[in-house]
Amino acid sequence: MKSLSKILFAAMLSLIAFNLFSQVEYWNDQSSVRYGFQKAVRLKGDITPDTIATSQNNYNPTGFSNSIEMRLIGSAAVNLTGLQGGSDGRLLITTNVSAFNITFKHQSASSEAANRFICPSGGDAILRPGYTFILKYDDFSDRWRIISITNSVQNYKALITQASTAAPSAATTIENTLGYTITWARSNTGIYTATITGYTAGKVFVDCIEPIVSTTPVDVNITSVVSGSDWVITVKTFSNGSLADGVFTACPFEIQIYP
Repeated sequence: MKSLSKILFAAMLSLIAFNLFSQVEYWNDQSSVRYGFQKAVRLKGDITPDTIATSQNNYNPTGFSNSIEMRLIGSAAVNLTGLQGGSDGRLLITTNVSAFNITFKHQSASSEAANRFICPSGGDAILRPGYTFILKYDDFSDRWRIISITNSVQNYKALITQASTAAPSAATTIENTLGYTITWARSNTGIYTATITGYTAGKVFVDCIEPIVSTTPVDVNITSVVSGSDWVITVKTFSNGSLADGVFTACPFEIQIYP
């Protein structure tokens, strides 16, 4: 009986020791997590790299390895195809502080595989002026993932006028937050193009209110496609069923680009 008590007592001590050891390991793990988080937070704040004038592959600006936030400045609309310095769980805040769009290319082969971006929509992600992306490095996929986007819809609203053989023009621009240059041209009688220079992501909505010209029936037809490195909107105006110039007189015209 006495030896059974000793055995039970010894087993009890072993169980207590095991539980204590487990708790020590648990708190050590938690401390490691907290230490890792605190270390990440203690990174050197934000950096503002040199102005980006051309598209960048495997981007690695000075000071980036120790930063948690990067303020990007483009002197024109540029692309980023990849970013060095990825490590499992690393978070990065990127803000566009320039007047031009910066496009993060989805899975672009122009950068090394481990430096590429995975964008939420499966297509390119455009970081617009004044907006922010939050990226997290996914060690399982060996990619940077964009996990938060603050972008809103970009708008171009104008009253368009066209006369004789001239190109259409904005008689009044009501709003323009596209971040791209729009160029109007006349191709032929009643056929015009509005080119969004440097945009190819394809999330464009176009609307035009058909004008009333006296009692003459008029019609407006709109199509749009990617042409090279630009997005081209083709507008056709008809009068009594035939292509015709001079249909637009301060006609409401709208372009929306979605993130």
